[in-house]
Amino acid sequence: MKQVVAIDKCQCRKARAQRNHIACAFIAWVKLKRAAHACKITIYQLKQSLLDSYINQMLNNQLAFTTSFGKIA
Repeated sequence: MKQVVAIDKCQCRKARAQRNHIACAFIAWVKLKRAAHACKITIYQLKQSLLDSYINQMLNNQLAFTTSFGKIA
């Protein structure tokens, strides 16, 4: 769970904030687990596919921007 939802990246100092971060991370993990189960793939494959589609979208937007306005130096 720690690797998937970045629970170890919390920089909060107060215990209350750390508990909130852990609770939110757990909720995110459960939602990812349910979505992965529904798609019949692993949670890691689901996370990677979400990242892949986001990166492709950003690259396509950048390509469209540079072709419509010319290259920016």
